[in-house]
Amino acid sequence: MDRLNTTLLWDDLQINSLENPPSLTPYLLEDNSNEPKPVILVIPGGGYGCVCSASEGAPIAKRFNKLGFSCFVLNYRVNPHHFPCPTQDAARAVRLIRFN
Repeated sequence: MDRLNTTLLWDDLQINSLENPPSLTPYLLEDNSNEPKPVILVIPGGGYGCVCSASEGAPIAKRFNKLGFSCFVLNYRVNPHHFPCPTQDAARAVRLIRFN
């Protein structure tokens, strides 16, 4: 999947940076049924200094896809943002996934 499919987590321009806004990238399995399916939220590591999506984002989501799970990869706020910003992004992602 490419970044064109991402969904921004926040509408607030103070939270969204132009360079790397907090977002979700979907890796969904094709399924035409209307039944709810389990979804995995992949939160790549990086120790609040960076988001290691190249090694811990898309590859992990694609692996779970092969196991039959739809996934979303979280791009969360990092430096200069500190705790609790990344945790707020993760909580917002869970709420958006559950709502939709």
